[in-house]
Formats: sequence, structure tokens, C-alpha cells
Amino acid sequence: MKFLTNKGKNMSSINGPSPLSPNEKELYRKDFEKGSEIFKDAMQEYTQTNEAHKKEMLKKAMNETLQAMNEILNNVLHEKGGKFEKMITDDYQNFIENSNSSTMNDLNKDIDKIKKSL
Repeated sequence: MKFLTNKGKNMSSINGPSPLSPNEKELYRKDFEKGSEIFKDAMQEYTQTNEAHKKEMLKKAMNETLQAMNEILNNVLHEKGGKFEKMITDDYQNFIENSNSSTMNDLNKDIDKIKKSL
């Protein structure tokens, strides 16, 4: 899955980040939603498997998807995106360290909260 990024697009200037058009914001929102669904599916599968190799593959997929989601947050929400990035990154680390329904629910709730902010 390819996510919309701003590689090659100058998003900052002396006065700060360039404003996004409504169409760009909508594309980012859709990409974040796609990414969050991929992330949630991988997270669910991660909790259900006992195969070490499969867990590593799912962890890699979650890491890459989380990175793309964080990039979207920073491009769309700028400073507030950094706050959300820290929130889901911390929740993700808690999930990896202690994969259970509680840590998964915390992460899912935060992702859903962020989706509403986009």
C-alpha cells in the first residue's frame, strides 16, 4: 500500500508549513484511515499468533504503517500532529511490551480519536 507523502514537496517556508488544500487534506485523511485499518488488522493478528517469525513480520508491518501514519499527522496537523504522534507511539510501545486486550484497546481508542481530528 502506498501512502501519500510530501516527499519532493516543500512543506515549509520561512513562515512555517504551507497550508494544504481541502483536496490534499481529504487525501491525507483517507490515507490515514487506510493505514489505521492495516495497522489494526496487523495488531489483531499479532495478538493471535504464537509464531515468532510471523510476529516479527507483523511488527515490521506495524512499524512501517505507524511511520506513514505519523508522517500524515505531522503534515496535516503540524504541531498538534507531534502530540498525537507521541501518544500513539507510546501506546504502540506499551502494546509491543505487553500485548493484551487493554493495551490494544488503548491504542485503538487513540487512533480513532486522531481520525476524528483529521
